[in-house]
Amino acid sequence: MTLRQTLFLLFFGCTLNLYGQSNCNNPIELSSVIVSNTSCGNSSGTIIITPVGPSSAFTFTWSPAVSSSNVGTNLTASTYSVHIVRANAPVCTLDTIIIVNNSNGPQIQADITPAYCLASNGSASLSPANLLYSWSNGASSSQVQNLAPGVYYVTATNPGNGCYTIRKIVVPRSFDFTANAVVLSEAKCGQNSGSVRIDVPQGSGQYAYSLGAGPVFSGLSAGNYSCAVTDVVSGCNTVVSFSIASVPVSGSVNLTPHDATCAGVANGSVEIEVIPGQDFSLPYQVSLKDSGGAMHSPDNLAAGTYFLQIFDADNCPLSPDTFEIKEPPTLIVSKNVNPETCDEGGSIELNLLGGNGPFIIDWLDLPGNANPEDRSNLSAGIYSVVIYDSLLCTTNLNNLLVEPLCNNSETVSMVLAVNSSDVLCWKKPVGLSGSATTFSLLGGGNTGSSAYGSWVLGSDGCLTYTAGTLAKYAADTICILRTAAQIGLKDTLCIVVSLTSKQPTRQSVFFTVQTNQSTMACGSVPANFSHFIMQQIGRPGLQGISSIYGDYTINAGNGCISFHAFDVAGFSVDEIRVAILDTLLNECHIISYIPSVIQAIDCSSVLQLPDSLTLFANDCEGLAAACLPIPYENIVQFNVLNNGVFYNSGFTGCDEKNSRTYTVSSLPAGGEPYQLNNWTINGQPFSGTFKTLAELVILMNQLDPVSNWKLHGTAAIRSDNIAGNYGNLNLVSFTGTSKTISPAFQQAFFGTNMLFGQGPHQVIIKNVLNACTDTTQISVECMDCPPVHNYSLDSLGNISWVTNGDCASDTLFCTSILLSEVANFVITDNNSSFIEYTNCGSQLAMILDTGFHVLHFVNTVTGCEYYQGVSLDCQSLMAGDTLFLHLEVGEQNTICLDTSALSGIISSITNICGNDGGFTLFDYTYDTDNWCVSITGTSPGIGNLCLELCNSQNQCVQFIIHITVGAAPNDDLIAVRDEVYTLINTDVDIGIIDNDIVNGVEGNRQGLSNIEFLTQPLNGNFTYSQLTGQLTYSPKHDFCGVDSLVYRISNALGKTSTATIFITITCDKVLVFNGISPNGDGKNDTWHILGIDQYPDNEVHIFNRWGNQVFEQKGYSNTNAWDGTWNGKALPDGTYFYILNLGPTVGKLEGYIQIWR
Repeated sequence: MTLRQTLFLLFFGCTLNLYGQSNCNNPIELSSVIVSNTSCGNSSGTIIITPVGPSSAFTFTWSPAVSSSNVGTNLTASTYSVHIVRANAPVCTLDTIIIVNNSNGPQIQADITPAYCLASNGSASLSPANLLYSWSNGASSSQVQNLAPGVYYVTATNPGNGCYTIRKIVVPRSFDFTANAVVLSEAKCGQNSGSVRIDVPQGSGQYAYSLGAGPVFSGLSAGNYSCAVTDVVSGCNTVVSFSIASVPVSGSVNLTPHDATCAGVANGSVEIEVIPGQDFSLPYQVSLKDSGGAMHSPDNLAAGTYFLQIFDADNCPLSPDTFEIKEPPTLIVSKNVNPETCDEGGSIELNLLGGNGPFIIDWLDLPGNANPEDRSNLSAGIYSVVIYDSLLCTTNLNNLLVEPLCNNSETVSMVLAVNSSDVLCWKKPVGLSGSATTFSLLGGGNTGSSAYGSWVLGSDGCLTYTAGTLAKYAADTICILRTAAQIGLKDTLCIVVSLTSKQPTRQSVFFTVQTNQSTMACGSVPANFSHFIMQQIGRPGLQGISSIYGDYTINAGNGCISFHAFDVAGFSVDEIRVAILDTLLNECHIISYIPSVIQAIDCSSVLQLPDSLTLFANDCEGLAAACLPIPYENIVQFNVLNNGVFYNSGFTGCDEKNSRTYTVSSLPAGGEPYQLNNWTINGQPFSGTFKTLAELVILMNQLDPVSNWKLHGTAAIRSDNIAGNYGNLNLVSFTGTSKTISPAFQQAFFGTNMLFGQGPHQVIIKNVLNACTDTTQISVECMDCPPVHNYSLDSLGNISWVTNGDCASDTLFCTSILLSEVANFVITDNNSSFIEYTNCGSQLAMILDTGFHVLHFVNTVTGCEYYQGVSLDCQSLMAGDTLFLHLEVGEQNTICLDTSALSGIISSITNICGNDGGFTLFDYTYDTDNWCVSITGTSPGIGNLCLELCNSQNQCVQFIIHITVGAAPNDDLIAVRDEVYTLINTDVDIGIIDNDIVNGVEGNRQGLSNIEFLTQPLNGNFTYSQLTGQLTYSPKHDFCGVDSLVYRISNALGKTSTATIFITITCDKVLVFNGISPNGDGKNDTWHILGIDQYPDNEVHIFNRWGNQVFEQKGYSNTNAWDGTWNGKALPDGTYFYILNLGPTVGKLEGYIQIWR
């Protein structure tokens, strides 16, 4: 054996183990161990152990006992243990185990897995697996598990030849046991709130901690910590250190106070938004105190200062906050109560100071809660009122006593048939309890009788009359005494009872009138009544007041009622009963008038009829159909008069189109306000709120202005715009109930056919729901060849129209050309191609402005050619209006009267001013075909022409024309009238010469030789500057109305001219003009609001007819006034609606403004 081989055997054939030298001062060291292996079946192995020092100094004990020296020979393959002892120091020992292997024994490979610390979880895997293995621990497999760390010897035997190999297996110990500390929370705001978790990445999972039961430790204060961790299975241990810091919490608090809605009411609140910051734990806690230290919740707070502090879930505080709850100003109500006198009723005037307007007034004795602020014509009683401001804060005024200053006595009528009974009740005074008022018959008792009947008076003030068999006018007079000692009341009511031979016939007349408007309604007088008188049943005289809704007068000749509405709306607000008694027949007809008052609306958006139509019938004995633009499903809402009598020729649908329809049979349960949610139009969602089905239609037109949605009948909302993609109507009520309506395409009639015979027809159509009325003149002619239009012609063959009312709107000229045949026609207007087309139902229509038009129609298919002259003039005087007219001597002007206020056929026109009207200053003639008056100035001066227009039913309306006649002007000297406006108690400057023509030049003051004032103003005074030509007018204190003065100018040639200056002084602090003409002529091009500079915080909003906003400005001023444009483009002529908000404490104005270019 060579040395190389010996070394190999030394390092790879054995293992040296040292034991027993812990107390030895001279430990035994081996210089070398030389092993010489044997071979299978032989005993030729050798072991030579060489210690440091002479071998004789040591003793050697072998096991098995193969030698007693340091050399063992003739050894078989095996493990040999050698115990070495230093001879002179027996405490010094050394033990070693040496393996002698078979050099030709089987070769094995070992894969060792270390054991974890002291755990028996090591393993060894030996190969090849077909050998026989014998382990020193008794195992016999090539795969051995659960090995503790240490040295194992294994014998691998080839089963085929018995040859074996001995292998030393060392299972090492793994010592990678670590632990980590994860701080879960620091110690907050000085509290024991820190926590930590000890994580062991590798181990048995069963551990012991020096800090106690783990792995999470809480309730730790700030400081440094060490924790020993032991694996109770493997025995591994380690120490981990960590620190707990002391940290404050952070966060932010956003407060949104909500003020108390009413003065003295604790309903304020504060919204609290806490934004957690560093180490802030939710949920948070709130401490809210007032200035006195009392605790509060965030709701139900009275006005005052509050202090709030937020604590997190661990009771750590944030910085305190302060906020204030405010309350609106207190409403102070003062009152002025006037008693009922013998001449007039009592009154209550309220003066409201502070609060939050606008206010809702609810008098407890009146229906509804939109009552007037002040009361008049009151009977004696005790009145109470509740005042709501815009925040619904309430102020109550009770026990407002209207005292009676005299004992009133009234006489009323009762009418009933013989052998019947009736009851008339006298109301108790307002506000008194039932027992506070007593009723008795004058003379005592509560019963009575006569030859005509008997009567009983109840304690409630109701008189029951039972008639006998005899009929008589004014058969009995029964007087009742009403006494209320509490208020000093003692009144008398006498009831005149008339008995008829049979039951009275009855008629109910329902009519509608808009607020602040007047109307007339008529019942019918029986044809056989020849000796009749009119009486109002249950009320004195033939006039009266319908509570807060209006006053009325009954015509003693025909029983018609003239009703003037106040500014409060209501449905069926009264029943006014009129008895028509024929004293010869002893019969009676009773008319019950039942008025409804609705808010004034723009009727042009409800009912738009053509001014006139000419129809042509091939059969001259037959009827011609007129298709009027009223949806057929809506015709039941209209009354139609044809030449003064009710139309009775039937209705059919026309102008049939395919429509997009939403059928809303009912709104969802739960009440208003309703919400329209996500109505999609071409994919874009729209939403809004509404209260009624009619408001839903308005909302749809606001959201979708191009489709012109209309309500057909009571449920169908239709549009003939079928293009685009429209989604469902998703409707939700106030309580959350929903309803979905899908659109459908349906054929519908957008017009209504009416039939008329040959001749002229004045057709008056009135909407019974909103009192809107329109009139159209229809002429039916018999012709073989169909005309191009259906209008009446004047003596020159032209169509001459004088428009009544809105001169700013263009006029609709309806042709008889079907829309489907338009391509067959070439049309020009004054030799220019016409392009302003629209439609009248299924026929072509043209939009014409004022002036003269020569219309030329050529049918390129039939060769028919038509010329038609159309003259459009606008001279309209509305019913009840006053017109100021200035004429020079010899000058003529024609004024046409508005006839739409009268139904039926107009029968007369009369000047009711008489000689006092000043008609010697002018001549006038009537045009009874068109109901116009032509006026010619005859001599200078001022006078009135008072015209009354009546129909065949004796219904009349009046017009007043205030006429100023000046001297006949020369072409080079013309004084032009001036019209100016000013506010109450405010002077106004007038450049009166600026518009006068002097020597042919406008405003040429140098050409004047003199100016003199012919009259003085009645309600003010003035000064005039010859230098500037400016007149300064000062109205009398608190006067508002119209004032005027007349001046005359002269030139060097002695020529003169006269004109009138009209000054309108408005009672309001702000005067809003209702029209502009932005045509660039420098006159009225912008919207001037007189007095607006007093309210610099104003806001102006202007809307079109569909409610779309077309103008908005804050701080509106006349120096930057609106010129009728939207987004830089001119708006079309027409009517617009404005809202002028003068400021948060002032109020707002609303109304209409007309653009007229």
